[in-house]
Amino acid sequence: MINDLAWLLTRFDWMVLPRMIWGNFRRQGRSVRSLTLANTYTFFVPLSSQWSGRPLEKLLDRHGVKMIGWDITRRQFYFLVSSKQADWAYYVMARAGVPLEEMK
Repeated sequence: MINDLAWLLTRFDWMVLPRMIWGNFRRQGRSVRSLTLANTYTFFVPLSSQWSGRPLEKLLDRHGVKMIGWDITRRQFYFLVSSKQADWAYYVMARAGVPLEEMK
């Protein structure tokens, strides 16, 4: 227990914590259910594609879809949209040629 706490205090990247808690949701005044990701759908885009976060956010925003949160893994950019907007978001991205993947 003490070793785990020591690891957490010394090796955890504390600069990431505010982004994890607040940064991904700062653009949206969402309810507690949205913050718990209960009503969301996650899309995954490969980092090797021509699409990055900002152009994708602009594309979706032009069509009335709001990104709720986003992040990047080693191979993928992923983001969340409301479950109610997921089908429309998929259609918009498919028409624009955005390559979507399964979670890796």
